[in-house]
Amino acid sequence: MTVKQEFDGELQDKIRICIKKFLAAHGMTDADLAERMGVSLQTVRNYLSSSKLTLRTVKRMSEALSYPYSLLSKGELYLGETKIQELERRIKAIEDFLWGGK
Repeated sequence: MTVKQEFDGELQDKIRICIKKFLAAHGMTDADLAERMGVSLQTVRNYLSSSKLTLRTVKRMSEALSYPYSLLSKGELYLGETKIQELERRIKAIEDFLWGGK
């Protein structure tokens, strides 16, 4: 029999908060996460509300979101590159191309 390793209750709550804030920062929904993970929307909603979060589940979530597992597994907030930061980076790259980085 395989034993599923789970995070303690307080850490699970922190992980859930991190995921919800990450989704909001990127304009993503629970359905987007479900699609990226290859699971049903109800499964993701269960993960984000009450289902026990195993190490494997958190790893899959971190991979689906490109959220560093080392941060997510500790319940540390990571928002990654926001849409505005991404657009600023892309505009700068275009400007550099057009004006030779001046």
